[in-house]
Amino acid sequence: MLESIPFRFRPRELAAIAGAPGLQADPSIAVEIKADLPPNGFQIRWQGAEAHIRAADAAAEQYARGLIEELSQGPLREGLEIPALEVADWPNFIHRGYMLDISRDRVPTTDRLRQLIDELATLRYNELQLYTEHTFAYKGHEVVWGRSGALTGEEIRALDDYAADRNIELVPNQNSFGHMERWLKHPEYRHLAECPDGFIHPGDGKRRTVGSVLLPCQESLDFVDRLYRELLPNFRSKRFHIGGDEAWELGLGRSALEPDFPGRAAIYARFLRQLIELCERHDHSPLVWADELLKDGDVPGDFPASATPVIWGYEPGHPWEEQIARVQKAGCKSVYLAPGTSCWNSFSGRYQFAWQNLRECAEAGSRNRCQGILVTTWGDHGHHFPWVLQYPGMTLGAWAGWNHGLMDELPLDKTIDSVFGLADGAGELLIDSAAVEYKHLKWIHNESRIHNMFRSADAAERRRWAGDHPIETWQALRADIEALRERAAVCADAVVGRDVGLMQDFNLLGVERAFAVLEGRSETHLRSRFFELLGRHEESWMRESRPGGLPESIDFLLGDVASMTPVATFPSLVFSRSHHIQGYEVGARRTAKFSTLLNQFQDIAESHAAELGVSLDALKEKGMLWVLSRYHIRMHSLPTVGDTISIQSWPSAWERLFAIRDFRVCAPSGEEIGVASSAWLVVEADSFRPVRGKDLLPQFRLHPERALVAEWKKISLPDHFDHQRDFQVMHHDLDVNGHVNNAVYAVWALESAPDSCWQNHRPMEMEIQFLAMAFAGETVRAETSVQQSGSTYTLHHRLLKQSDNTELIRARSHWQGLANG
Repeated sequence: MLESIPFRFRPRELAAIAGAPGLQADPSIAVEIKADLPPNGFQIRWQGAEAHIRAADAAAEQYARGLIEELSQGPLREGLEIPALEVADWPNFIHRGYMLDISRDRVPTTDRLRQLIDELATLRYNELQLYTEHTFAYKGHEVVWGRSGALTGEEIRALDDYAADRNIELVPNQNSFGHMERWLKHPEYRHLAECPDGFIHPGDGKRRTVGSVLLPCQESLDFVDRLYRELLPNFRSKRFHIGGDEAWELGLGRSALEPDFPGRAAIYARFLRQLIELCERHDHSPLVWADELLKDGDVPGDFPASATPVIWGYEPGHPWEEQIARVQKAGCKSVYLAPGTSCWNSFSGRYQFAWQNLRECAEAGSRNRCQGILVTTWGDHGHHFPWVLQYPGMTLGAWAGWNHGLMDELPLDKTIDSVFGLADGAGELLIDSAAVEYKHLKWIHNESRIHNMFRSADAAERRRWAGDHPIETWQALRADIEALRERAAVCADAVVGRDVGLMQDFNLLGVERAFAVLEGRSETHLRSRFFELLGRHEESWMRESRPGGLPESIDFLLGDVASMTPVATFPSLVFSRSHHIQGYEVGARRTAKFSTLLNQFQDIAESHAAELGVSLDALKEKGMLWVLSRYHIRMHSLPTVGDTISIQSWPSAWERLFAIRDFRVCAPSGEEIGVASSAWLVVEADSFRPVRGKDLLPQFRLHPERALVAEWKKISLPDHFDHQRDFQVMHHDLDVNGHVNNAVYAVWALESAPDSCWQNHRPMEMEIQFLAMAFAGETVRAETSVQQSGSTYTLHHRLLKQSDNTELIRARSHWQGLANG
């Protein structure tokens, strides 16, 4: 009977209580905190409608209550009769962490990170690390993180509170030695690089154009010190992962010029000790990656015993036992092991390798009394896998950290459905999806062959990967992928079905590319499918992640896109740019002016048009111009001075002669704070006569999402205007086409509003229709009519050229009271 009870974590000790009444759902609970139990361990005595918990600590009480709730909401609600129970359970590892890479392009929204914390709490993790290279918003370093969607200190503090309430320690993580290329590529930081002009990578022999390792010197140490001073106060945790892995070019550059150069290993050990001492001066206990320490034999005998080495290995057969012995021999009091979920460098993961890697790691760590396990999910080369792909590895990692025997005993698919609230069968589909590639293809280290079919720009390399298997193997793999796509289409869980469908569509396209290589055929017939998948990847990304890293993620898929299209590079469908609001871009209340936003929109539109091959210069060569015809902008809130906003833009439609371009404005958290849509005409340069741009311009793919659906109906005017103001057109008001810039028209329209509007209100929405052009020396009259409804104003505007009363624009603006704005 006891064996049939479904558990997410089957207890180590489970016994029926003879003669006692069977379990009733939602019992009354009494709790004792008992220090004699193992850390995070608990005992439950549950009979009838009463349950008594003995818990080692608050986390243990949470896990015990979770078990009671699990049985109450599941089998007991469904009518399963369960006898009275005595339960005892405890974990193998004191620290059970999950580390998510937020530096290789994908930074989740804060809502998604909170959801992750909830999921980790259910899975009995007690630690979360967000692997960081450049995605914390350090003040004064906006050039590094400004386009990344970086987390602010305020966001970290809120996440830290949220995690602490769920007994999860948010441990700060900042790589502080290697993997600093996101910093060192900028001129402001090149002087801190070991190899400022790049280096030959010792792993693949290919040249990197920028350095990735800090020069081990006092100036670098001072730089890191300033980062620590800003980062660490945002966390409760007194532990800190300072990184230190893969110092690829150390000893190949400026450090080798040191008098009496002691060798690479000694240089590394010396600077790492300095980083550890710095961390401890900030009152934190350091964790450090162990790969460099283990590279050349035993760990140095003077390695600080206070530091915790983190041994990482992501493949079956990793030498855990031997490496644990070497760090313990050096006197390390605490040891972490870091296996992986094997999601990265793939579209759908490598489940078989994750299972074996996690199992072997947990067994070795348990035997050797290691203190922590840190289950890692990396984002190498574009982070293309959807969020749900982590669920199998995340669940296996939870079992590995608590009791690795559960990996054999419990049904993973049903546990995934239960933990993540999925429809029946979704977990099984995720597992099968993550296993499909390596049911057929040969193992390669830490990556997917299919993913490489996109990423590699080396045609010979792609032919070699495809040619490693006979065509029959690829055919069998294709059949399995198509079967998964069919299952995804009818999956009862819409989110899992959608995302698995996307994964397998990428996999299928990769297989079709392999067929083309093997058969010596062109891949141009795959072009439209490729572009369609890029659009779906962007849509998937934007549902749960910030836009900052999206362009780079797409770039990784373009390794050999020339084989499918004559265009050597394919621009991102959604163009993203961060902008730091400067003091001269705000008004008296320190919020951004409408002109600031319009100028940013125009600049981004021009930049993206250049990527798409339809820039102003490109059109001028064809005797044509872009002319802005309509704008509709709606702000939910206005950014203030010092804010760093992200603006996304994309072409969304052709409507008659109009090219529609949309915009979205996001706060650093990823929260949408404004939207806009614009309509553009292509005109002949000499006559300004509109032409059919859709037929005459190079084709570019449209992104179907609409940020704001505008009707573009002609704005009706009131019977009379209450206010007016005249403006002289200055040369400063002109744009590159020699007429008044669109943002200036908006400024004049709003400036004609009465002081009563400006005193207690601010414009939050504006529609503008551009009808004619004004030039230097002319006089423009701005006319405005005001309608008030409660605490809001609606203003109608018209601009007239004084010389002949030509109507230049019509506009309508909506103003909110400051209390509501």
